[in-house]
Amino acid sequence: MKSLNFYLVDVDENQPYTRQIGDIEIFNERIGAEYELKPQEGTVDILIDNPKVDKGDVIIFSHMACDNNTEYFGKTQYCVKPDQLYAKRTGDTYEGIERIVAKKVTRPPTQTESGIYLESSKQEIPYLYEVESVSQDVTWVDKGDFIYITANGDYYIERLDRFFIKPENVVAVADSDYNIKKLCNNFSLLKPLDESTAYRLHKNIWMSEKDTNINFTGRMWKSDDYEEDVVYLYRKKAAYKFKVKDDSFQAVRNHQIIASI
Repeated sequence: MKSLNFYLVDVDENQPYTRQIGDIEIFNERIGAEYELKPQEGTVDILIDNPKVDKGDVIIFSHMACDNNTEYFGKTQYCVKPDQLYAKRTGDTYEGIERIVAKKVTRPPTQTESGIYLESSKQEIPYLYEVESVSQDVTWVDKGDFIYITANGDYYIERLDRFFIKPENVVAVADSDYNIKKLCNNFSLLKPLDESTAYRLHKNIWMSEKDTNINFTGRMWKSDDYEEDVVYLYRKKAAYKFKVKDDSFQAVRNHQIIASI
């Protein structure tokens, strides 16, 4: 038997998905408006043509797979689309399949000369992740690399404490000091020049100009295709704004750049 469009995956919907923090057992993977606990991990039973995993592999997948399930074969199975497959797990090791498996990068609390910490805990560095595993289809980033991604470009599974990232959401690869060493996916980086705080009436609502404008200007900071230190007019996307070492930039795909000024 073979499946035409889905991996059929054995799951146990009655298994509580928890993690242990000290003496406390925490329930995770609360999915949907009713916060039902749904598994995002199971064992592959029936394969599609040209599969990226084998029968018997334990795979990690999107919570959206819980919308497609069957008990036709006498057990609960999820029907997982190929693009809902994120990784394969062997023990505590994760192998990225359709995603990059990564962890958030944190920096230690700031400490004054007197030894007093200004923050109570480690702080996450925005948009920066350390790669744990990469899909075989991705050749431009490796395990151990640091990557900057677009806002909301990650998918977090709390129980696993890992992020699953679409390769096309990676803006750049960074070195161990978090300096950008390579741009990815036709992104360029500009320093915005018109971060206005003014407000204007937009569809009968007062909104900031930077939220209502479509086209912005910026000075090119890094690019593989455009001249650096030149001002460009570009089409802005809010999700592509991020920071490198606390300095704000706008990531812009090349087809969003309209003209040099």
